Amino acid sequence: MARPTKPSIALTNESLLAIMQSGRTYSAYALARKFGLTTQEVRPTLDALVKSRELIQCRASNNSVNFKLPAQDDRTTGGLSQDANGSRPATGIFAGVMKGYDAEFDRRASLCMLARRT
Repeated sequence: MARPTKPSIALTNESLLAIMQSGRTYSAYALARKFGLTTQEVRPTLDALVKSRELIQCRASNNSVNFKLPAQDDRTTGGLSQDANGSRPATGIFAGVMKGYDAEFDRRASLCMLARRT
């Protein structure tokens, strides 16, 4: 593979973050091409930004990793994940008596026994 052209912008943490758009994922190769560098030259800067939580590492496939800017609320909450409809996972403390728990447990146990092979 031919070496990319000379960089027009110096590679720094700030310049790398400046060229990225929020909500869009970038491969290391795509970011390296924007600076006219190889992936191996850009990768240490990307790893440093991931460690400082200024970038999020996303898995694109089994052997490919992409990077994206965290949303504003991810920076304040430490990057907690969201479910499909955008709400935070339930992590409340539930106090009180659980009503109907034993009946539900027995119902599920009997259903499992019906589906069990004999």
